[in-house]
Amino acid sequence: MPDREPERRPHVSDELPSQPATRPADGLASALSYRPEIDGLRALAVLAVVLYHADIGVPGGFAGVDVFFVISGFLITSLIWTDLQSGKFTFAGFWERRARRIVPAMVAVTLATLAAAWFILLPIDYGKLGTAAASQAVFAANIYYLRHINYFTRAAEFHPLVHTWSLAVEEQFYMVVPFVLWALYRSGILRSRGVVAALVGTGCAAGLALSVHRVAHHPMPAFYLLSSRAWELLMGSFVAFVPASRGMLRLRTYREALSVIGLCAVVVSFALYSSQTRFPGLAAIPPCLGTALVIAANAPCGQGASTCIGAALSLRPVVFIGLISYSLYLWHWPMLVLGREFALKPLGVPQRLVLLGVAFALAAVSWKCVEQPFRRRVLGRSRRSMFAIAGAGLLAVLALGIACRRTGGFPQRYPRHAVELANAVNDKSFINEMSVADVAAGRLVAIGAAGAGSRRDVVVWGDSQAMAALPAVDRVLREVGWSGEAATHSATAPAIGWVSADSPWSLGEESEPFNRLVAQHIEGRRPKAVILAASWPGYVHSPRNAGRQFDTALAETVRRIAAAGAKPIVLLTVPHHQFDVPRALAQATLGRIDIRRWCAVPSSAERFDGIDGKTVEAIEAAGGRIVDPKPRFLDGTRRYYIVNLGNTVLYREGGHLSTRGAVLMLTPVIREALGLAGHPAGGPASEGRRSRAATPRGSPVPRR
Repeated sequence: MPDREPERRPHVSDELPSQPATRPADGLASALSYRPEIDGLRALAVLAVVLYHADIGVPGGFAGVDVFFVISGFLITSLIWTDLQSGKFTFAGFWERRARRIVPAMVAVTLATLAAAWFILLPIDYGKLGTAAASQAVFAANIYYLRHINYFTRAAEFHPLVHTWSLAVEEQFYMVVPFVLWALYRSGILRSRGVVAALVGTGCAAGLALSVHRVAHHPMPAFYLLSSRAWELLMGSFVAFVPASRGMLRLRTYREALSVIGLCAVVVSFALYSSQTRFPGLAAIPPCLGTALVIAANAPCGQGASTCIGAALSLRPVVFIGLISYSLYLWHWPMLVLGREFALKPLGVPQRLVLLGVAFALAAVSWKCVEQPFRRRVLGRSRRSMFAIAGAGLLAVLALGIACRRTGGFPQRYPRHAVELANAVNDKSFINEMSVADVAAGRLVAIGAAGAGSRRDVVVWGDSQAMAALPAVDRVLREVGWSGEAATHSATAPAIGWVSADSPWSLGEESEPFNRLVAQHIEGRRPKAVILAASWPGYVHSPRNAGRQFDTALAETVRRIAAAGAKPIVLLTVPHHQFDVPRALAQATLGRIDIRRWCAVPSSAERFDGIDGKTVEAIEAAGGRIVDPKPRFLDGTRRYYIVNLGNTVLYREGGHLSTRGAVLMLTPVIREALGLAGHPAGGPASEGRRSRAATPRGSPVPRR
């Protein structure tokens, strides 16, 4: 694709300057002319992100955002430094270009999302969307999502604007980098390209080190914050100062080789990474370095056309996707989330492809009718008018977002009963993510009645399923005057010697010392019983359990508990449903769906949650007991598992019980497992009759 004049066809994320007063340094000159292969890189990145979000064959597509970061760092640095050299740089001019590039499409998509969500989202979700939109309007979306959402969990699927965290990172970078480059250029001695490249490279290395440290100890801040991502943008900045006509970049053979290596590094990252990859940190090096190599190897240097990779990335269809990549990035995620919310259940691949097709069409229209008029100054011709339009748009988003938040998502849109059902998503307690240090210091969570001395009657040990069961255990212990404590951490199996590393929520390598310390704590306290509760199928069917190591670890854990004089109780999981229960029940009150068709059904595959038969025998031989709560959830016809009893919502989402649901459904199970079914404090025979009477019959669809 031939080069075009910068003002006619700017890069997707940057409006390029035209006719510089002086010729810039060699490495910076490559950013001045239009480079279609950079749009091709953007096309590759946005397709990876879109397909990842749609769950269609690109498990590591989230790394496409890192490709964007490197490209942005390269272009922004090139443009600022070139303007500084030509004497044309002003902060107002820089931010005007940023406003033209970023704000119009972002405001348009956000307002459209708020409008569509009015008819789809329940108040609790609409209020959250408003808060997210407001944070986006002040360029702080990444900070908001850091406090509320793990990007790699299912919870992100209910937030239509979660992808805007990356825009906030770039916007925050734009608030810093012009001052730094301006200061370096004004310093005189630090103005030389070599010195600046060394400083940028040092900053990149330091940022990478910080990112690696944070990924290991604070993974969510590492993912969302600029301080952990700045090195990726700085890598692009470093490339901007690399001379394209020196060293091995002069030779076509080396340029071809670097292009191939770079593109392979990017593509392999998309193919091999997954939501379990600890990211960014070291894992972000291949996609970032690969992007940098492709950019550097294809820089104009008087050695003829771009490389073969550059030529492939410059094909017209590829470039077109790159041109609309910003709008496509903005549109695709709201389409997928709101489409799923409208359907109230996971969408099939054909449905997701249709939504992506609509997103592509909207992106093309948005690029043509929103992005281009502002970038070509058809709209907002003067700097003052552009700032006024951008400010008005951001203020509109901020005001609407605040209104959504303060009204609680405009609950008057739905019947009060539906709102109450949807609010069960917040019916949770005992959510305690404990650390190795907590267990080492004996800071376990107290449950039940206050205990005397150091003895505890019951210890609960497990992951988020254990947290969900704790309200029932707490109730039983209080009834009989027993004391207890709990050691819990999400996605971390209560099995000595097993490393839970399949989820970003887990303790990872620290799960081994965590479990070892819990076992030692139990041996020191010598409780009457230890309840192991976890999402067992996830560990049993983990790729890491190819040799049944988990089953062995679980059996050994039970034996060790029994040797400490405690009664081991393995509490199996409750039925898991493939939809968000509170939201679906709220929609059911409006007659939109029949919940019974969606509820999980009994299956022979769920026997003992997949735990091997020999392991079951070993557990029982060690004196352990396996307790399955699933039968209590069967409806009267025993054909499916229920999700509510009258107006009581049993789940706070698809797989974890609400506090009320745990107390209602698990209290009898826990009481029986501890041998307290006939205890006077439990209301012996009357409680048994009450439990049986509570067993549901008929339809689980809520009634007024």
